[in-house]
Amino acid sequence: MSLADLLSHCPNVLVLHEPSPRLFRISKAVYQNPSSLLSEVLSEAFLSLRTDIIQSAMSEGRGYVETSPQGTFLASAIARAIPSARFLHMVRHPADVIRSGMRRGWYGGISSDSTRIVPRGGTDFAIQWSDMTQFQKIAWLWSETNRWIMEFSKTLPIGRTLLFRAEDLFSGKEGELQKLFAFSGSHLPIRTHLDKAFARKLNTQQTGVFPEAKDWTPAMRTDLHRIAGTTAAQLGYVL
Repeated sequence: MSLADLLSHCPNVLVLHEPSPRLFRISKAVYQNPSSLLSEVLSEAFLSLRTDIIQSAMSEGRGYVETSPQGTFLASAIARAIPSARFLHMVRHPADVIRSGMRRGWYGGISSDSTRIVPRGGTDFAIQWSDMTQFQKIAWLWSETNRWIMEFSKTLPIGRTLLFRAEDLFSGKEGELQKLFAFSGSHLPIRTHLDKAFARKLNTQQTGVFPEAKDWTPAMRTDLHRIAGTTAAQLGYVL
């Protein structure tokens, strides 16, 4: 939501966070059952779900940006459907994501769990899954999602993907902001507009209780390193 808020200052793009219909379920289906045939079918499905919005933006001479993670595992299908599409990989420190997920109740039996990925059958984590804690499952989710995105990014030519860390972007680093807006085909907006967007802190978690990383138990720290350590290192995070 904050990324959409930032990019809303680009006059040349239409920016939406979670347009309807949502893509969570078909995105999960692609992850759980990868196949080239399914990707071709879902390329057409994606176009069916988004063509009206995209054409509306284009009729006004603008591009289209969608910032929800719900379409993550549709990336290959989107790349097939729209060969000029670009992909933003925004990553956040795993400890922050785990704490947020714990406070929101991910993998705790809430309704949205049905749209969250789980380990594919036959993998080590699939065997362990029923015995894993919520904390461990969210650590796996962070690691596997970002691992998948990095592998997907390798299939695209240089220049079609942009990786940045949320901490760098939302702390207002000039260089990161310039890269983001240039990638979106726009100039950097007036700084006061951006500062207002930073101050809004949209979608900040207001409910749920879980300790900050500095107060985690040794067992939690061990789980974080064991499950997410390799991916975190590849993304430049020191745990």
